[in-house]
Amino acid sequence: DTESPTILVSDISTQVCIGEQVFWNEVVTDNCEIASIVYTIDNGSVLSLGVHLITITAMDIYGNTADYDFSVTVNELPLIELVDDIVVCLGESVIFSVKEPNQAYKYEWVHNGFVLYSGHHLELTSIQLQDSGVYTVVAENSYGCSAISEARLIITDCEIFIPESFSPNG
Repeated sequence: DTESPTILVSDISTQVCIGEQVFWNEVVTDNCEIASIVYTIDNGSVLSLGVHLITITAMDIYGNTADYDFSVTVNELPLIELVDDIVVCLGESVIFSVKEPNQAYKYEWVHNGFVLYSGHHLELTSIQLQDSGVYTVVAENSYGCSAISEARLIITDCEIFIPESFSPNG
């Protein structure tokens, strides 16, 4: 037999974010039994930042081989940092903002599972008790990689008590 195996690869994740696994599906066929399939990088691997060449080599029982090469690019996550937790009085306004926002990123602000706003800052006016809690900003870079940061809004009743009468003698 002189016929080499055939390698078909599909569903290749050619662009991933750092920390994500790389996956693909391959089908190896031949007119005889396949003796081995060797990968330069295993399916499901987590790779470092940069471009990685992956080669799949199939060999049949007669020593005929075939290679399939493809590249995977591992992209960086956005860098994001919020201002610290904010303490505010009931009824006041507050602005959450990203420290040193990157104009190339998309930002979405989330509170209690709802997207409130898209942009590098979030302004809340006339704060009510139900506004308290954790505010999350999701930053997405041009590669589609995202990162989150959180800040807590703490609401306090700042009402000042002024007695109706005052006497120097108590």
